[in-house]
Amino acid sequence: MPTNDEINNIMSNIIEGAVQAYNGELNAFHASQTTDASLISTWLGRTYQFSGLFFAYEHVVRSLGTATPAQIDHASQVRSWIDGQVEQARNLLAHAQSAQVPYQYQPLMAGQNAIQDAQRYQQQVMAEVAARRQQMFAYTNRLRELTQGGVPYIQAELIAKQETGYRG
Repeated sequence: MPTNDEINNIMSNIIEGAVQAYNGELNAFHASQTTDASLISTWLGRTYQFSGLFFAYEHVVRSLGTATPAQIDHASQVRSWIDGQVEQARNLLAHAQSAQVPYQYQPLMAGQNAIQDAQRYQQQVMAEVAARRQQMFAYTNRLRELTQGGVPYIQAELIAKQETGYRG
């Protein structure tokens, strides 16, 4: 069975490793200088995780009864410090959220709503189809007139296309 000193050393190593890990993440977060509320919210969640870890550590150290008063005091200081970091992250998140412009709904204007404009689109398509159909009939009528008048088919086709503008 481990001795009290071994338990205290293991617990101290755990807390110091967690403090170093949190400091590394804290420095990286501050270096990013983000103003994005979702990233700050993620950081706040991460800070809550460390806060819970340090809270649990402090209570485990107290409940074991093996820690020295200096270790208990150190655990309390670390927990107080991380709780201060939680409050700073909350304030930063609140500031970022208040700085973001909320989305303002604006009704769609003409030409932005395909469902409402479907009838207009259908009319445009039908008008274009009618125009092309009329052009095609004009071409075929003119082509028939030319070929019945004795003009060779290839030459009649070229003349009919030029006169009617048909491209088919």
